[in-house]
Amino acid sequence: MRVSTPSPFAVLLAMFVAAAAHVQAAQAGEASGIQTLVETENLSGGLYVLVGCDDAKAAEALTLQGRRLVQVLEADTAALDRAREHLRLANVYGLASADILPEDGSLPYSEDLVNVLIVGEAAQRVKLIEAVRVLAPGGTLLAATTAIDPAAMKAAGLEDVRPAKPSGAPWHLARKGWPKGTDRWTHPRHTADGNPVSLDTLAGPPRRIRWLAGPPQEICNMVTAGGRAYYGGVLARDAFNGLRLWERTLNPTPARGGWYFQTVEGSVVPLATDEGVLVMTDGRLRLLGAATGRELRVYGQGSPPFTPSDVLLAGRTIVAADEQAVVAMDLRTGQVVWRHDAKSVRCMAADGGRLFLIHNDKAGEGPWLTCRRMDSGETLWRRGQDDLPWLGKVRRFAQYEAWLACEISTITETKTGNSVQVLSADDGRHLWGREFIPHSSHFRQARAMFAGGLLWVLDEAVKGCVGLDPPTGQVKQTWAIDRSHCFPPVATTRYMIAGEMDWVSLADGSKEVSHITKPACSRDAGVVIANGLVYTFPKRCICWPMLRDYAALAPAGGQDVPAAGEQKFQFERGPGKLPVTAAPEDASNDWPCYRHDAFRSAGTTAALPRELKVLWTTQFGGWPDGPIARDWRENYFSRSPVGPPVAAGGLVYVARPSAHEVVAMDAASGAVRWRFTANGPVDTAPTIHRGLCMFGCKSGWVYALRADDGLLVWRLRVAPLDRRIVAYGQLESPWPVPGSVLADGEAVYLAAGRQPFADGGVVVMAVDPLGATIRWTARLDSLPQKDFYHSSGMDFENFDLLHREGDAVAMSRWMFDRRSGQMTCDEQSGYARIRTGRSGGVLVPRGAWSYAPLYEPQTWHERPFVRPLAAYRDSTLLGCTQDRRTVYRRDFSDAEITPPPPPASAPARGAKADTGERFDTNWVGYGVFNAKYGRLWRSQLLMRKAAWKAVPFPLSEGIQSINAMLLAGDALYVATDKGNLAVLDNQTGRTLGRLAIPPPAWDSLAAAGGRLFLTTHDGRVVCLGKTD
Repeated sequence: MRVSTPSPFAVLLAMFVAAAAHVQAAQAGEASGIQTLVETENLSGGLYVLVGCDDAKAAEALTLQGRRLVQVLEADTAALDRAREHLRLANVYGLASADILPEDGSLPYSEDLVNVLIVGEAAQRVKLIEAVRVLAPGGTLLAATTAIDPAAMKAAGLEDVRPAKPSGAPWHLARKGWPKGTDRWTHPRHTADGNPVSLDTLAGPPRRIRWLAGPPQEICNMVTAGGRAYYGGVLARDAFNGLRLWERTLNPTPARGGWYFQTVEGSVVPLATDEGVLVMTDGRLRLLGAATGRELRVYGQGSPPFTPSDVLLAGRTIVAADEQAVVAMDLRTGQVVWRHDAKSVRCMAADGGRLFLIHNDKAGEGPWLTCRRMDSGETLWRRGQDDLPWLGKVRRFAQYEAWLACEISTITETKTGNSVQVLSADDGRHLWGREFIPHSSHFRQARAMFAGGLLWVLDEAVKGCVGLDPPTGQVKQTWAIDRSHCFPPVATTRYMIAGEMDWVSLADGSKEVSHITKPACSRDAGVVIANGLVYTFPKRCICWPMLRDYAALAPAGGQDVPAAGEQKFQFERGPGKLPVTAAPEDASNDWPCYRHDAFRSAGTTAALPRELKVLWTTQFGGWPDGPIARDWRENYFSRSPVGPPVAAGGLVYVARPSAHEVVAMDAASGAVRWRFTANGPVDTAPTIHRGLCMFGCKSGWVYALRADDGLLVWRLRVAPLDRRIVAYGQLESPWPVPGSVLADGEAVYLAAGRQPFADGGVVVMAVDPLGATIRWTARLDSLPQKDFYHSSGMDFENFDLLHREGDAVAMSRWMFDRRSGQMTCDEQSGYARIRTGRSGGVLVPRGAWSYAPLYEPQTWHERPFVRPLAAYRDSTLLGCTQDRRTVYRRDFSDAEITPPPPPASAPARGAKADTGERFDTNWVGYGVFNAKYGRLWRSQLLMRKAAWKAVPFPLSEGIQSINAMLLAGDALYVATDKGNLAVLDNQTGRTLGRLAIPPPAWDSLAAAGGRLFLTTHDGRVVCLGKTD
């Protein structure tokens, strides 16, 4: 074996020089004055944009410790090329990237996104209105005095305009103020008063994505204040762009999830403040700083020992309760303000001056409902079960002005026994009660929400929300709204939010629905509404193809997205010339695209040697350290620092997603032939077709390079607008294009988007790559479901890689005619019927490559789901089971893959295919189905008629999962995440050989020219070939 790089000595020398320069720049401050300004002004992590600075050293220095994501915008291509080359050689590309500044002076970012905007002398064409638009609230503008006039900064509404430190520097600093109408969400039910109603008037029905992030667990205990968001156990993000700031492991973890999530005993949900986050860990209440998570303060260290089980924060006062007492402490000093004995505190709520709590007395008798003064702890009034016989059933408070609403909820499917009881907050008198059936389908809560001067509840009797007069309980208003499901309703002062994601105006009852996603399962809040945004969380729902990530969603606004048919496309030509020949090449011995061909078959007729050894390895390096790059590891779409390889014409090509790079290597030696930096991440391998190397980019562009030398032939912006958001720690377009575009015949097919209802929908198009013309375009901006709880969303992705299926190009279950682009969709089609063009065909579980986010795990302890891989040719499917341990072969007859005639009426749920097998993905009484039919995994259903089954890696060798597989000739090559490769006979399943290999990244095997190629999680490309 040899390790091959482009001139190894030269590369090592370049890396040493770059690393030395990187350290010197950081230690000696030689990078530039920009770094000095940032440090002097004590600017923290987040998204930094340097415009017209022509100072890549500053961008490099800012990436130290991995806490900043930096983008350089240069006014001319020469400066852009210098910046990209410097950042690449410094090995920081991705943490810092470079692009061209638009000619019109606009900035290519969504509003309220950038934490620090640095405008240099060469950026006079930047419009100040654009600078203000893209800055996040609280963000900093640092501008050369010659670029932006300080007086203009003040006139634009920026605050704290002053010369930057150190004095004498030709820079001015200004900050963007907090927009009026935004709100915080500091507690599980909004604030200490327990009233789950946001005061945010800027948030509205979600229409656009602002940011996306992981990890992909169903965790929903988010709180936010001061421009930061905190969740899990505990992770901090910038609330406006989602960049990861820091993470700290709390003991015990305070993470909260869906209804079946196992909450750790003794854990306390974090509370957000402008200064940081209040957490309980290692037996003490602590305040962690917002910027870095550093411990600022520890509370309750005095005698006697105090370990609270419930905490709230009202203004500057912390109120904490344990099994023996309730204690008030000053947030800033930690000093105990007062302490009173109280056993078994169950509920607490507070306004500015009063604390309400249910507890037992010192003798253990109770329960009692007590109201105390916040400043002194003095008892204002107390009520017991003699006055309030239902007091022992109260689960939550909602307090507002002169009223205290007590919620009595079954938290089950039971309809009876739910009520709201309203008391006078001034003296505890019972004013009125309302028993009702909560308008929800699961885990019913009698939730009380004070908004617009009324107390609102969801009542099944009226199939909507009812506004009640707080002092009397009289009905004042009724609006129709769909029932809630596994999440309770929340509200703003303008809207009631329930149903799927229904926003009903409290003023006139009008309804807007957003089907981008839905609220997550939660006891407190399935969505959080603050900072002008709607925050949603991962979910296990299979109701429809929805966004599944942690997401911040914005209302309609900003620049209008061109309607379908009105979008203008223009090819930008590069210096590269089209290949001399336009004739189709003989690719029988190549692997020209991800999973080999347009059918994504992962199969080739070309055989590989039975005995293999490592011939060469090229090392590109793994992910860097730091919180920003941690998000890269949790990106569904690019599962390793080097993507799966493709090979054609004697070259091997890979994408380096986080480095925004495509690299071509010599297939015989691994030496780098060329590399190309795009204007955003490239998540999967390029496609080699008719002498071109083509790939999509997460920036919303598609590129065509010469395959032999990497020169740009053309590029095309597919995204309707040139805008960036943040996704998984990188700047991306709301309309990203997967790296692996689909080449078939004379056309290349590609798609750009995230979900049909987000940002105007998904763009799908066919392109003539040689003529650089567009054949057709389509806009996917709807879903086939009429009932969005039809449960057809399991394995129905909202976006996926394209593949060939019959005469159509398929994306998940949508079909686009290859010639016209006409779209059809069968929402129940969980299997692709694929004929690879030779003889026969197969049924393949859709999305077997697991490109898109999947059905979510339920707890921290479950691994994110990936689907079992499959390889296929003609009428043979080779797959593995859901546990990724057993391999099987399934052969299909023509009758089995022929679609049945369309039914005269809509088929009943769970309809069987004409073969007698159940081939649907409906959630048909999930538990009942499992009991009757076995596990509802499509791979297991296919395996029932398997020709053979094999376990190539027995449990005696340790637990390992199949991570990659391909079919080459008559042999199946199967590799595990532990680095074991098995060669199986396609006809019998017998193991022909075993080999220890570097553990491959997900689905990263490729076969070409008698060699087997793979990539690894630590950034290597490995070639295996015939032994001597």
